[in-house]
Amino acid sequence: MMIEKYLALLDSKIEAEKQRFVEELVDGKCIDFAVYRELSGVIRGLATAQAEVRDLLRIAKEADEN
Repeated sequence: MMIEKYLALLDSKIEAEKQRFVEELVDGKCIDFAVYRELSGVIRGLATAQAEVRDLLRIAKEADEN
């Protein structure tokens, strides 16, 4: 189904963006606690969005099987 392709693409784009922020965090780009909090919040938000997309993808796949 076409929706599955779009959801999978969205999932991979969110993952790439999340990884970019994780790498910034790991590479020591946090100059102070405020930057750390901001990066952590962005990562948490992207992880939440990704979980929602993955739930929708699972639901779409189950609907295709039935």
